[in-house]
Amino acid sequence: FGFEKSDIDKLNEEEGLIVSELLYGKKLDMSEFARRLSENFNILCVIITLGEKGCYAFCMGEEYFADPIPVSAADTIGAGDAFSGAFLYAYLSGCDIDVSLNRGNVLGAFVASKRGALPELGIDILNKIKR
Repeated sequence: FGFEKSDIDKLNEEEGLIVSELLYGKKLDMSEFARRLSENFNILCVIITLGEKGCYAFCMGEEYFADPIPVSAADTIGAGDAFSGAFLYAYLSGCDIDVSLNRGNVLGAFVASKRGALPELGIDILNKIKR
């Protein structure tokens, strides 16, 4: 899987259930899975996106949850990549985990609400993920 070479990992819930079963022999609750993955592979931050249920993270021994951004999904292709990009941009810019998760949710929800993986970004959405 390559987990031993990463500091931050992001999986969606479906991927988490599959990897959980492969690594631990059963489908774990996502919070338990993220904690185990972090501890077993010395990963600083494990993030599980939960679609319309928000997202969960286990980072440096702490648990975090970010509420979802309600949208009518038009096409979820690209939403996970958008989440990752906005999360990493915020986190590497010095934002804390809570803010970074929220910004990931904002951009992921925006992309999911549009058709196609690369919708045109307006200034309003860019301001929401940069503030």
